[in-house]
Amino acid sequence: MIKDSRYFAVKEVIIRGAEIELSYLKGRNIFDIDLRKESKRIVTAYPVYKMVKLIRLFPDRLFADFAKRTPYACVKLYRTFVVDDEGVFFDYVAPQEIQGLPIITGLETKIFGPRPGIVSGNKELHLAITIIKAFKNNKILKRFRITRIDMFNLQSVSIFIDKLYSPGFAANGVEIKIWPNTNAEKLRVLGGLLKFYGDKLDDIKYIDLRFKDPVIKFKDAKSS
Repeated sequence: MIKDSRYFAVKEVIIRGAEIELSYLKGRNIFDIDLRKESKRIVTAYPVYKMVKLIRLFPDRLFADFAKRTPYACVKLYRTFVVDDEGVFFDYVAPQEIQGLPIITGLETKIFGPRPGIVSGNKELHLAITIIKAFKNNKILKRFRITRIDMFNLQSVSIFIDKLYSPGFAANGVEIKIWPNTNAEKLRVLGGLLKFYGDKLDDIKYIDLRFKDPVIKFKDAKSS
């Protein structure tokens, strides 16, 4: 009787955090709806959202609470895609949401037909995301903006930094060369170098961390 009663037919779906239509749920018996299954179906259909929580509001309403994926980096393939911090590709976001994000290149021959909403299994992509996280978690490196990470050759990963967030730093286009397994200690060394050279970073072409001691090449061809 409960499942057949129109008293429990969904008349309204209240949505928070998204601008989509879920009218297909209207008219269905509120007890017949598998909330977990419907949540997965909605996220699959709209991969720009990381999660949706469905809640029954008796007797005849549903509440859908959406959590949007946060753009973490852009990936340049046959076109530019957006990924979150878990390596999940998702579709269009507003231009202002991706402005200034790191661009990951060199994966054009390694990732084909990325599936929105699915965690990528590409190790180079996850390494690039790990590098971005390492910069964000280092008190000195997080002052720098990564403009691009080139993952074409895993024997020599290149990180390009541009603007710095702190006054007194004015770097433009400095390249950082690292091994894929560069550890936290090497990154601390990098932070020390960037802090030491400060406003002279414009004179540096690249910093190479692939050796026991870092190698610095200046734009006038000097090295140290």
